[in-house]
Amino acid sequence: MLLEELPERLRDRVAAELEPGEKIFWIDQPRPSRTITWVFLFPSLFAIPWTGFTLFWIAGAIGAFDKGRAVFAQLDIQRLLFGAFGIPFLLIGLAMFFSPFWARKKRLKAARDTVYLITDRRALILNAGYLGDSLLGFVAGGAVLVLGRSPYVVTSYPPDKLGNIRRIQREDGTGDLAFGETILTSESNSARTVTCDGFFSVPDARDVEKMLRLLARSAEPDKAADEQNV
Repeated sequence: MLLEELPERLRDRVAAELEPGEKIFWIDQPRPSRTITWVFLFPSLFAIPWTGFTLFWIAGAIGAFDKGRAVFAQLDIQRLLFGAFGIPFLLIGLAMFFSPFWARKKRLKAARDTVYLITDRRALILNAGYLGDSLLGFVAGGAVLVLGRSPYVVTSYPPDKLGNIRRIQREDGTGDLAFGETILTSESNSARTVTCDGFFSVPDARDVEKMLRLLARSAEPDKAADEQNV
């Protein structure tokens, strides 16, 4: 992909992040899978019996199953109020059923707004909330849907921070390249949670990995010079 192929709003974001004289070696966007496996559909599958039982309970609460009497003739305000207690559970069931599809839509939009770059100085991530096609990324997309619009996070990795590059490649050549770690510390118990950062769902993952390793090796002379000075 070329910089000129990006939408204007994304080109402006990239231009604002580049330093004077910085050259782009590679630029692309994530290409997420458009299929949903049964694992991701688990909330929808669980919602079917949940919603069915809720409808059954509401119908029983308002007396719809009473024998020998017309349904609407036996309705009264007390029964209607009692049946209304099932409405929140009905809404929860509907939300669970549609949540994978909402999360998928949110994830695809985040991918369209995310840009990855490799320059002559660093690896640069302009992340709009896309965390990959993994189950973790899908769940995180659902959380973003509930919490609202995701923040736009810009992360820069200079060559000396690219020492541990891991590639997860799929059959079509796309893959994930994890090379950064974000450490989250809980204030309550000082527990440390480490999440991986990197390029997710990029085409030709093997070639991109080679470029990252070349960039990482460019920091080795600087490390050797620092060791000699010490």
